[in-house]
Amino acid sequence: MSTTLSCEVRIKEAKNVSSNLGGSLFVRIRLPRHKTESLNTRQIPSRNDPIWDETFSLECPQIDDTRITASDTLGFELRRRSAVPFSGSKLLGSAEIPLERILSSSMVDTWLSLNSRRGGAGEAVKLKVEISATCRAETKKRAREYGCACRDGRCDNSYGSACDDYDVFALQLVC
Repeated sequence: MSTTLSCEVRIKEAKNVSSNLGGSLFVRIRLPRHKTESLNTRQIPSRNDPIWDETFSLECPQIDDTRITASDTLGFELRRRSAVPFSGSKLLGSAEIPLERILSSSMVDTWLSLNSRRGGAGEAVKLKVEISATCRAETKKRAREYGCACRDGRCDNSYGSACDDYDVFALQLVC
């Protein structure tokens, strides 16, 4: 049996962001166990308290709720992109939420304090997120659960020995 983690992640807003940054701001969501895969919000003009109010649906089939470790997190990065083409983006701050915390409650609605950078008034830059998550089990039926000898249950047993013919055909291809 495999388990799929399904999340609805809503990026609401940020506060204490310096207004003199210029360029545009966006939030990058880093997926658990796939640090190179990410999702980005839309880019909005840089201002003190930017609002995105954007929702993402995430499916993480590689997450098994019985084997979640402390290193399994959902990451968030506030980033700035300058107006200069092909200049990349600059990390302004980041935070992570452990999957254990997400799965232990039906809804996480919190302000995350981002590490690394400070806002204009010396206060930590914060990001408002809302996350709801579920783990659902998916099972794959085995041949004996279909009531026939087929490996994948494709036959409908209406042709008598259709399952046997299917297996013999597979053997002939191998030889």
